[in-house]
Amino acid sequence: MQSMARNGSVDGLRLIAAFGVVALHCGYFPEFPGLVTDMLKAGLRWAVPFFFMVTGVFLADAQGRFVKVSMARLVRLCLIFVTGFLIYLPLLLWQKGIAGLVPAILVEGSNMHLWFLAAMVIGLLGHALMAEIGSYPLAVGLAVAIVLGAIVSSYLVQFGIGEALGARLLFRELSGFSCLLAGAALHRLSHWSARPFALCLALGLGLLCVEISWLWWTGARALYLDWAFFVPFLSFGLIGLALRGRIAWSPRMAGWGRQDALTIYILHPWAIVAILSLWSGRMTYRLSDGPASSTMLWALASVLSLILALALRRFSPRFYALLNGQWQRSGGGRSSSAAAAVSPGP
Repeated sequence: MQSMARNGSVDGLRLIAAFGVVALHCGYFPEFPGLVTDMLKAGLRWAVPFFFMVTGVFLADAQGRFVKVSMARLVRLCLIFVTGFLIYLPLLLWQKGIAGLVPAILVEGSNMHLWFLAAMVIGLLGHALMAEIGSYPLAVGLAVAIVLGAIVSSYLVQFGIGEALGARLLFRELSGFSCLLAGAALHRLSHWSARPFALCLALGLGLLCVEISWLWWTGARALYLDWAFFVPFLSFGLIGLALRGRIAWSPRMAGWGRQDALTIYILHPWAIVAILSLWSGRMTYRLSDGPASSTMLWALASVLSLILALALRRFSPRFYALLNGQWQRSGGGRSSSAAAAVSPGP
């Protein structure tokens, strides 16, 4: 098994996962048949749980039960959240006006994708609490209950039960705890061969086909299916195989994933707005004003997000560091707390 400190297979998957999140925000892919669209959109739902699980792998304690939580890491996540909040506050006001300034944005953020950061903080605090209590079975039971709640509420929303939307959002915020626990388990299972994880991935793919086909047969769509039974199996299997070096990427892709995946994640909504505006010849955030092909928008937004990340890293290192939760003093060095909080990925 490759070193936990740096793993090119995992780093490459970070980049792919970041591009997967971009795809989820690029529309409904009308260029494909409906069932194919649902398979694609749902099949990319492994991306965000992947980021949680990878963090759990690298922050697991010596027993592989809980993740290690430090104040420096919590401060780093809060700094990223505040930076992202301020970056997207103008977009929120443009889209919704003053009416968009509701209390919920203090947790969900000023744009839809920033919920991940709050969920990471909640998950880490949950692990700190469970480690203090010292009951691993209780933590496992809670994690399973959260995942089941996320799956059930997500399905209810697909069937048009609007009352389940609040529960769906709640369980989404709590899902970081479960995924971090799964990541810690992956760390503990480092002695396993690749075969169990290949079987896990195959099971996830099989469940994906069954679940989405069943939804299609019932007349429901999977466009907003945040959680389903296949999601944890896909993420768990992919990370397990990557940790064993069974997924190969070029060194450049691995480097981009290691250094730029979080920045791509943070910046991609503005990249989408920029492409929509350039395409239509006017400032706009409406997907209907962009390319008719969601695939084209996905490709353009992914490339532009990567270019923005690389440009900021090269020409504006202080702002780039801020996007990664690393506060730089005027002298150019990072503060000690921020430097200690550097994470293997989003």
